[in-house]
Amino acid sequence: MGNALGRHGSNYRWDALFQALTRPTDLRLYLENMIQQEEGARHGPLRTQIELLTGTLQVDLSLLKVAEVAESFDTATFCLGQLVSHEPQMISELSFAHTFIDGLSAALRKGWLVHHGVGKFAANALTILCICEEANTGVRERAIDELMAGLLEWLRSDDAPEDLDEVCGCNCGSPALSATCWLEVCARAARAEPCLPYEAPHHPARLSSPFAFPRRGSSPARTASGHDRAQPTGSRRLTALVVSPPRARVSCVRSGC
Repeated sequence: MGNALGRHGSNYRWDALFQALTRPTDLRLYLENMIQQEEGARHGPLRTQIELLTGTLQVDLSLLKVAEVAESFDTATFCLGQLVSHEPQMISELSFAHTFIDGLSAALRKGWLVHHGVGKFAANALTILCICEEANTGVRERAIDELMAGLLEWLRSDDAPEDLDEVCGCNCGSPALSATCWLEVCARAARAEPCLPYEAPHHPARLSSPFAFPRRGSSPARTASGHDRAQPTGSRRLTALVVSPPRARVSCVRSGC
């Protein structure tokens, strides 16, 4: 991502992060090691990485026309999305979890301007966090709010549908059509009881009816996918429900999940 993510000449362990992202099975160990370094530190290396990635995504829309900026935006989306998609519970319990959501929210709103795969990858990551029962409740509520706000913008888009390749299980050719894919997943998750009610308090006109999402530690034993919760952790992350699991790539999102 070039100089966009540099700071005081330090690489802030980007190589280690990118290596972990290409091997999702090692991602949890990487996060555990980095989280240990956050303890007692006012500003540890993992938090610095996430803030730099989020800052890259909060770029002015006009700058996305610059190829280098768009590439950095693409890569930052992949980094945050991959971390959240594979370890939603662990990410939600970090003191700076909302920084992940801020970054993915920016990627959701602006991603289609770079490539449809960037927006879909961000939507996928936020959706997984929203429907992860084990995730921190407050963080999930924030993720739900940002996801719904971003999808509302997609639904208002009048872009004509195109013939596009599939990314994260969605081959819809316009933002408005793609929004329906992620809303469908949320609707399926909302059927589980007991649930975490969500009525979009900051955007009361956003939805015609409220969604309700499974609460952490709740029962019944079935998720929105219809699979028993007593499955391996990978299944409980619900990546298989939402989409095809992301392929381990660092170069860019636009080649697909």
